[in-house]
Amino acid sequence: MNKLLFFLLFWISPINLAAQSSTIIQGQTTYNTVPLADVEIYFNSTLIGFSDSTGTYKINVPVSNSPIHLVFSHPTLGTIEQVNIQKTILNIEFNQARKELDELVIKTKSGTERIASSAYAVTVLETKQFHNSSVDLVQVLDKSAGIKVLQKGGMGSDVDLSLNGFTGNRVKIFMDGLPLESYGPTFQLNNIPVQQIERIEIYKGVVPPQFATDALGGVIHIVTQKSHKPQLNASYAIGSFNTHKLYANAQVRTPKDLVFSINSYTNYSDNDYTVKAKVLDFETGTYSKNKQKVKRFHDLYRNQALNIKAGVENKSFADELYITFAYGKLYDQIQHAADMDKVFGEKYRTAETVIPGIFYKKTNLFIADLSLTLQAHYNFGTSTNKDLSQFQYNWLGERTAANTPGEQRYADYRFKNNDGLYKMDVSYTLNDAHRFYLNHTLTSFNRKGHDQFREFLTKLPTKTTKNILGISYLYQPSEKWNTTLFYKKYYNHIVAYYTSQDQQNTGEFTNKIQTDGYGIAMTYTLANAWQLKVSFEKAIRLPSSRELFGIGDGIEEQNVNLKPERSDNINAGIRYMPQLFGENQLAIEVNYANRKAKDFINKRNRNGVFYAENFGQVHIHAIDMDLRYTTQRWFSAGTNFTWQNIINKQKYSIEEGQAKEDYFYKERLPNIPYFFAHADINFYISQITTPTDKLALSLFANYTASFTNDWDIYKSSNEIPQQVTFDFSLNYAFQNGKYNVSTECFNLFDIDRYDNYNLQKPGRHFALKINMLFN
Repeated sequence: MNKLLFFLLFWISPINLAAQSSTIIQGQTTYNTVPLADVEIYFNSTLIGFSDSTGTYKINVPVSNSPIHLVFSHPTLGTIEQVNIQKTILNIEFNQARKELDELVIKTKSGTERIASSAYAVTVLETKQFHNSSVDLVQVLDKSAGIKVLQKGGMGSDVDLSLNGFTGNRVKIFMDGLPLESYGPTFQLNNIPVQQIERIEIYKGVVPPQFATDALGGVIHIVTQKSHKPQLNASYAIGSFNTHKLYANAQVRTPKDLVFSINSYTNYSDNDYTVKAKVLDFETGTYSKNKQKVKRFHDLYRNQALNIKAGVENKSFADELYITFAYGKLYDQIQHAADMDKVFGEKYRTAETVIPGIFYKKTNLFIADLSLTLQAHYNFGTSTNKDLSQFQYNWLGERTAANTPGEQRYADYRFKNNDGLYKMDVSYTLNDAHRFYLNHTLTSFNRKGHDQFREFLTKLPTKTTKNILGISYLYQPSEKWNTTLFYKKYYNHIVAYYTSQDQQNTGEFTNKIQTDGYGIAMTYTLANAWQLKVSFEKAIRLPSSRELFGIGDGIEEQNVNLKPERSDNINAGIRYMPQLFGENQLAIEVNYANRKAKDFINKRNRNGVFYAENFGQVHIHAIDMDLRYTTQRWFSAGTNFTWQNIINKQKYSIEEGQAKEDYFYKERLPNIPYFFAHADINFYISQITTPTDKLALSLFANYTASFTNDWDIYKSSNEIPQQVTFDFSLNYAFQNGKYNVSTECFNLFDIDRYDNYNLQKPGRHFALKINMLFN
């Protein structure tokens, strides 16, 4: 039933049953009679089209009593405004004299600038500079102010993000407006190619209601490439630890605005890097006193994915209408438990995903400035968790017969994780000063499985249905300042089963959660260089399906009694972008975050198994600063730092029916970095052998201060040492970027790097990448 619900909702939406009459306007954009590509076309402040590689454009404009008003904008040649348009063929000529003298020329901001200058604490990362690099998306994020990536190993390993003190599921990941978790394990941060990404928007703390999500600590929004012209792109990267990455993308467009695109990628790595670990002696049953250098031997990761999109654009009934299809598959060997003491030699998991979907967008629906976007997909995901070994392994790869089968828990678990998603976004612009938004997201999760060794437990129901509604109002009387008010409604219906391990009577468990949140965001610009921002949100985060039900691998267990997290989030920031001489640019941004969270959900390690649990109250103070200087031609440099203090404010806990002062009251939460910084310096050299060649040299520095992986009250707490690492890259592009070769060295001085619970990350490693791009 759920499989039909999302698509029925999409097609029966009453607002989608009709469309306003419109007219086609087309023509060519030129610069001194030469065809000019990539000119943005705006109708009533809404982007509705582009000119293609021949300068040709065709747009749908609603017919109304008001005169047609269009704006044509080019990133370097300025903007031309056309009013009272009466004809359907309109050619636009850009030239230097018109750019400088024509009174109709107005200034506009790019999409990236508009986001960065909004009232929210947001950082926008342009990823174009990394498209020729072999870095992954996780490495790009790790260089941003306020973010610390906590990774459990090499390629394919689980990733947690710390964003101004909030970690894990408190930070929601979105891709093109949809929550990434709905795509399943085959589409995650650790395997999406950077080449597929246009930019990354990082919202810290207070989250715009347009996402209609329950993020407590912020949102990472991944925006994929959307080319408006035919394109072919292919790349291959090879690196240490037998690592291979292959990517291919193709897009075609017909004169009748039929669009078809396909992209595919494969990631593979043995992940056989060297780590330091204590080795178990099978004869004595004891671990070596000191850690030894050993190689990971059971950590192979393989992932394949295919994405297809077909549809139409610029039609009277739709600006964009696509049918989408995604397929993903992975094989992941599991080397150890939640910490590195217990090593595995045969345990592994697999996953396969099939996701059909649909996308619809229409601006000026029925009336001018009313826009609608609808998206829906359903994830037919299947997974397995295999733990059938009859042996026990140590870090030397040696094995001995086990007393009981299974390295962690004897398992042959086959299950389906079916995720459904339906999202609607409606916006209406009353005039330049007043805008209204309505956003609704419906998601469902249903796990069904079978394990012959735990037949009773694995057949129990695990379902959630989540609804989130967002309503907001933007008041913008001028370009200098604006204010947004918003309200969010949350609903979650959980169906699970108590078991004996839950310390409850066995039986079906249902829980319905309803709550709400609200907030405000304001910004003001001084002298066109200084921008002030402040925002507040009463934020809610509902427990995720992974926290409620685990992931079926024996390493993360269920806790169906989790309560929603709540937090009062305050952000304040200042942004300074002065006009400098020539093409030079300076940008300075400082953000302060204050969080007061209740019913904090914390992942605890108990004998190598993770459990999620509510952990009272947490108070967070965080400051991050970003400084960047750029010359358009040959040089750029930047640095950022983050300091965060995360304190347990739960004064009393209940023990044996009595309230006692909590052992960890006023202590810092463990296993979270508290100070880290990044810096980079880049040189660009043009015309090496031909006028179109370009050489780029980059050096990155990364610093993380030492921190403990347990409470400070325990004198035996292991301290993760201070870490300073350097990465170096060299990229050579020729024939105007059609062909690119890059080479990189990561962790140049082979420093030991650690994250969650002393889980060691790769040491020094190298990569070579070849990238070809044809437009």
